Amino acid sequence: MKNILYILTLSLLWACSGEDFLEEAKPDINQARDEIESNTTLDDLVRGAYFNLKSPGDLGPIDLLIYQTVATDIVELKEYSDILSGSRNLQPLYLRQDEINDIRIVEWPWAGAQTLLFNVNTVLQFYEQNEVPTDGLEDWVPRIRGEAYFLRAFAHYLLATTYAPPYSSDPQAEGIILQTAPASSPTDFKGLATNQQVYDQIISDLKNAIELLPETYDVSVHPEDYQDRAKRDAARFLLAKVYFLMGNEFWTAGQDGDGGALEQIDAVITSNRFPLLQSDSLQQIFLKKGLGDQASETVWYASYYFRNGWRTPRLEPIYSNFTGNRQRGFAVSKATLEAIGWDDPAMAQQDERYNDWYRRFEQNPADSAGIDPAFAGEYTDAYNVWCGKFADNTANFVIFRSPELYLMRAAIRLAAGDGAGAAADLNVTRERAGLPALTTATAANIDAEWIKEMGFEGRRLFYLQAQQLAVPPGDRAGATEIPYDDPSLVRMLPRVELTRNPALAGGE
Repeated sequence: MKNILYILTLSLLWACSGEDFLEEAKPDINQARDEIESNTTLDDLVRGAYFNLKSPGDLGPIDLLIYQTVATDIVELKEYSDILSGSRNLQPLYLRQDEINDIRIVEWPWAGAQTLLFNVNTVLQFYEQNEVPTDGLEDWVPRIRGEAYFLRAFAHYLLATTYAPPYSSDPQAEGIILQTAPASSPTDFKGLATNQQVYDQIISDLKNAIELLPETYDVSVHPEDYQDRAKRDAARFLLAKVYFLMGNEFWTAGQDGDGGALEQIDAVITSNRFPLLQSDSLQQIFLKKGLGDQASETVWYASYYFRNGWRTPRLEPIYSNFTGNRQRGFAVSKATLEAIGWDDPAMAQQDERYNDWYRRFEQNPADSAGIDPAFAGEYTDAYNVWCGKFADNTANFVIFRSPELYLMRAAIRLAAGDGAGAAADLNVTRERAGLPALTTATAANIDAEWIKEMGFEGRRLFYLQAQQLAVPPGDRAGATEIPYDDPSLVRMLPRVELTRNPALAGGE
């Protein structure tokens, strides 16, 4: 245990920057790697990397999904919320003020991703350069390596979709710092890689993960907490998302002769391991708790329980806290409600997702039950609709669920001229929600279904950029639609990284 704590301490030192960076503390990082003696220690490093998805501090890499929603048209920022000030100031994200880079939502996820990458790169480098420890757990090694590849790909994916322009806009544009080896010293700085280099690495890592990861948890082989961690289908899911995002030329043909996004989508769907939850309460998808607890459609989730749970992502307080927390600051935009027909309560209530995942509060409710507990008397418009998916902040956080695969495939089929096939995919989610089936699909049907099914889960900007669609203004006063690759949608790297790293333009 001493060895693993030493490695994790070093990784935290490496991730620190700016005034927090300990310039005088320059230990020999190779010493830590030399002390690795067991596969258990390497598995602990990987386990720590999952933890780093939700850390450090108040926000972690997984919280970058907030940006994928807040920068788009489907939310409206409420000025009377406390979200406008303090450590969780998200107004610059909503206003697309990309030059503001000294706030925690920009800085902390970047730092957490660097710590995660240090962990998994240490694991991968050890297995590349050393004999496998003979401790009776040699059969763990493929799975450990597969998880390390997957987590490295996921961290780079989160960073690239926040701090770099879309791949399809310019593959040779400067992207993010690509971390494929642990730092050799606290001053081992790297410059920016191109989009092409970053996405090539993500794809390579995911293909390695697909080859190495097991399909399911096996109690006779795997440690107990592997129930919560990434399996082969999670890697397939992420590879599908990456290809889908890269542009429609990658939807049916990826790299090295594979079948692109469609091949990975079909592989997960036809496995029949992730049927959509059929329940009187679709809220149950987001209420599962504890080790190994997930809804049938959940492909991968971040667990929260007493042995590994520090905190869940920050989606709950800013979207779904209905107990009086004044940080709940983003309602569904009126433009979006009108576009999908949810501005009319009678029409909206025909969709079970609206009933189970959203709450409407009136400015002047007929009775006290309709009063917003956080903002009574403060509404400046007639009503607000809020997302309630994340109302339990101790539930396992769902990252990938199978409805998204059907929605991606619907877009792929429609682009190929198969309106009936696209409708069949949309009907999977529509019929579960109690809506009538479609015989053919339009682009407007697909757009509405993405919002209704995946709203507030960090998919809106992804969906628009994958199809190179303009980003509507939503309810932003005086704003107009902007291109999918508008520079304002690319977050500037954190101030502390630009300040400390001489390999970056503007570094000192």
